[in-house]
Amino acid sequence: MVIKNPCGICKNPVAKSHNALMCNVCNKWVHIRCNHVPKDLYNHYNDENSNPLIEEKDKSKWICINCFKDNLPFGQLDENSFYLNTKGIQNSCELDNLKFSLDQSDKEITDLISKMIIENTDPDNINHNFCSYYETEDFIKAKFDPNSNFSILHLNIASLQFHFEELIILLKMLDHEFDCIMITETKIQKGINPSITIDIPNYHYFHTPTEASKGGSLIYISNNLISKPRKDLEIYQSKEVESTFCEIIIPNGKNIIVGCVYKHHTIDPKDFANIFIPTLQKANKEKKTVLVAGDFNIDFLKLNKDTFTNNYFDQLTNSNFMPLITLPTRITSRSKTLIDNILFNQFAQDIKSGNLNVSISDHSPQFAMIPFTLRKHKTSNKDVFVRNFRNYDEQNVSNTFQSIDWNSSASHQLNTDEMSVNHDLSSFIEKSNKAINDLFPYRKLSNKERKLKHNPWITNEILKEIKIRDKLYAKHKKVTDIIRREDLQLQLRNQKNKVRNLLRSSKKMYFSKYFEDNSRNAKKLWEGVNQILSSKSNSNKSINCLEVLDNNTKQSITDPKTIANIANKYFTNIAGEILKKRKYKGNKHFRQYLKREFIINPIQPKEIESIIKDFDTSKDVGPNSLPPKIIKLIAPLISKPITDMCNKLFKTGIFPDLLKISKINLCIKKILD
Repeated sequence: MVIKNPCGICKNPVAKSHNALMCNVCNKWVHIRCNHVPKDLYNHYNDENSNPLIEEKDKSKWICINCFKDNLPFGQLDENSFYLNTKGIQNSCELDNLKFSLDQSDKEITDLISKMIIENTDPDNINHNFCSYYETEDFIKAKFDPNSNFSILHLNIASLQFHFEELIILLKMLDHEFDCIMITETKIQKGINPSITIDIPNYHYFHTPTEASKGGSLIYISNNLISKPRKDLEIYQSKEVESTFCEIIIPNGKNIIVGCVYKHHTIDPKDFANIFIPTLQKANKEKKTVLVAGDFNIDFLKLNKDTFTNNYFDQLTNSNFMPLITLPTRITSRSKTLIDNILFNQFAQDIKSGNLNVSISDHSPQFAMIPFTLRKHKTSNKDVFVRNFRNYDEQNVSNTFQSIDWNSSASHQLNTDEMSVNHDLSSFIEKSNKAINDLFPYRKLSNKERKLKHNPWITNEILKEIKIRDKLYAKHKKVTDIIRREDLQLQLRNQKNKVRNLLRSSKKMYFSKYFEDNSRNAKKLWEGVNQILSSKSNSNKSINCLEVLDNNTKQSITDPKTIANIANKYFTNIAGEILKKRKYKGNKHFRQYLKREFIINPIQPKEIESIIKDFDTSKDVGPNSLPPKIIKLIAPLISKPITDMCNKLFKTGIFPDLLKISKINLCIKKILD
């Protein structure tokens, strides 16, 4: 009997008659029973190795369980943990149970980071477990209060456009309205608009595109908060660093500075630290709350092994910034790293942070709940009312307007023609509105109608499949048994493809039905086309912070009424300011330039009806105006009183005051980066 070698696992001799395989990493022979290799898999390797038609480079590589443990994240398990993991009881684990699979050195480092953070901020606090791993269900069960916390979410999304729908689904599943959502590696190219809409309902955003194939940073801010960009804090080096900073205005309190940073692999970590640390110090000098999240590509798990990482951590703490994430954020079959983080220049005992076990990209999303009471102005829950045309009865409408006495008010007894013209119009609008309100009363839109779904093709079936995908992802991160891990990896890959295919087919079906239902409505057709092509934004962007110069001092105006008045004053005075610059040197009256006088003949009701017939019902109404849709319905019934008012206007030369009011809407122009 010829002895090959001692078994790499049990150390007993491997006889020629034994079933064993050689590891391609350590080159040791291992009994298949010691490595739990199924007989059919063993036969497959043997058949492949003995086949002379298969080249060596094309043969399957086999790795023993010891080498797998050395290279897998969370590879070292005790017997109890291994038993729990291989029996498939992961769903019953507590939040901290994912920590059990950290090897001893990694756990020591994560505990060290937590301890250093606490000791640098609150030495009396012995609770180092402020950061944990969370399933989506665990996050919901935690019931984080949005009113008593400033909440932040960060994710390296590896293409915002490709994973945008999955981001929307994640936010819906978490059922928490974050104050700030930061996205790195958006892959939004400089000078190129996104091919899809990236607007999240009830959020506005600031972003910095990239010139590389990867990179880019973006910050979504809740519309309940007032914010302004902080370009002076942003650091940008082409294809090396992108960052986005903005400031959240807190009335009667300290403002919050938030930043989002993406560091490319192309920049040396020392060069990055030389420009990033001064930026943090500059922001900290403003004595405001500062939160900076991002993918920094500096692994804190190397804190005890790498001199630069240790020095970088010291620089952060010396600048009064502490990382809120202490557990690995990117876990693959070959490595685990803590390269994504949320940095904070303050600390409180009740801070909660963590990584979400969600498989959108190969990075886990991070979140932080900072105890902080914000005075938010609510914008998302306003009641919306529309007129109810469901019970429209043409005969009833006709009878109602025919019974109105348009001449009942004695306008002819008024002192002046001006008072008479104004009274006639006021009386007409008052009587018309009363009749319209009786015929077409307002109704409150339901929540389903009011909250126009951002992605209406996302069904409950898709949400269910995404939950299955994320559970598989969480299991895949924990398990170390080679056979079980390969099986889970295959299941996860198939489930990801299933979710992607369901999203595509559901979206295709939605738009097919949409275009079929609106085939005769050009406006709806173009709305659908714009939604697909993202040629127009679907979100209502508004100005919530306006910076003005007052005695050469820059001031931030946040009061909505003051902003409206400043904008109104500016736009209504444009013509006057232009005329002031154009000085007329002559002395003639403008009438002397008129070639001849013109005469306006009295108009007839049919002319009014003809004009009303061409009204565009999609246009909005002005102050004190009647909806165009209703005017079209009642045109023959109101043409006579309108004719009388117009003829009086021509005769007296007086224009009604109610029609001198204009409604000014600010058009926020899109700025291409």
